[in-house]
Amino acid sequence: MQSDDYRKLDNIASAYFQKADILFKTIHFSNVAISHSSPTANPKLSKAFLNLREIIEKTSPDISDKGIHHDLVTKHMPSLCFSSLISAFEDFVIEVASIILRREPERLHNLKCEYRVFASLDQNSLTDYLITEKLASLTFGSAREYINKLCNLVCLDKKKVESLVKSFIEMKARRDVGVHNNWVMDERYLKKLAELKITAPETNNLKPDLDYFSRTYNVCGDMVKIITNNISSTILHEGDILD
Repeated sequence: MQSDDYRKLDNIASAYFQKADILFKTIHFSNVAISHSSPTANPKLSKAFLNLREIIEKTSPDISDKGIHHDLVTKHMPSLCFSSLISAFEDFVIEVASIILRREPERLHNLKCEYRVFASLDQNSLTDYLITEKLASLTFGSAREYINKLCNLVCLDKKKVESLVKSFIEMKARRDVGVHNNWVMDERYLKKLAELKITAPETNNLKPDLDYFSRTYNVCGDMVKIITNNISSTILHEGDILD
C-alpha cells in the first residue's frame, strides 16, 4: 500500500507538470493568435496586437534605430511564462522538501530560533517555522552553495545533476534580471555566470524567446523527475513515480 507521503509526492510532481504544460500551451495560443491578427479578417485581434506592439516598443530596452523588432513581440509571452515556470519549479522544491523535513526533523536541529518565537509557537507551528527558515536559506550564497544545499536537501548525488542545476541557476538568475532590471544584463547576473563558469550572452537583452523557454521547460522537467524518483526510492523506499 502506498504511503501518504508517496501520494503527496505524486500529487506535487503532477501539479508541477500540469502548470508547465499550461504555460507551454499559453505560448502556443499566443503565437497562433498573433499569426491570425489580420486587419481585414480579424480587425479587433489586429488592433489588440498593434496596441501590444506599441507599448512593448515604448518599454523595451533593446530598440534599434529602425524601430521595434518583431521578435520582441513574440518574446513577450514566453518571457512571462518563463518567469512563471521558474516559480513553479521553486514551489515544487519547497513542497517536496517539506515532506522530507517533516519525516526527518533532525535536519532542523542546527537552525537558530529567537526565544520569543520559540515561546509563542506550539510544536506543529514551530516545525512549520523552522521548515520555512530552512527552505529560505536555499536562495542565499553562491552558485556552488546552492547546488550543495539543494542536493543535500533532497538526497541527490551531485555528480548526476550538477549540469542541470547549473543550468537552472543561470535561468533563475535570468528571471531575476527580468523582474528587477527589465531583462537588461546586470552585474549580479554576470557574477552568477562567473561562478558557474558560463560565458555571458552577446546581447544585453536577456528576454527569453520560445527556444530558451523550451530549454528551461526541459531542464526543470528533468530535475522534477530526478528529484521525485530519488525521494520516492531513497527516502520513501517505494520505487520510482515518474517514467
